[in-house]
Amino acid sequence: MPDEIFFYLGLAFLTTHELDAVRCREWRIFPGLSLLNDRVWDT
Repeated sequence: MPDEIFFYLGLAFLTTHELDAVRCREWRIFPGLSLLNDRVWDT
């Protein structure tokens, strides 16, 4: 039982970190991804 609690707690922290990284646009530090446009569709 305690192992499952630590697994879900770690998963929650990882998910929160990734959502914050998307909000702060941290993918721009990677060489290939920095060339991409932020917009998906240009309409």
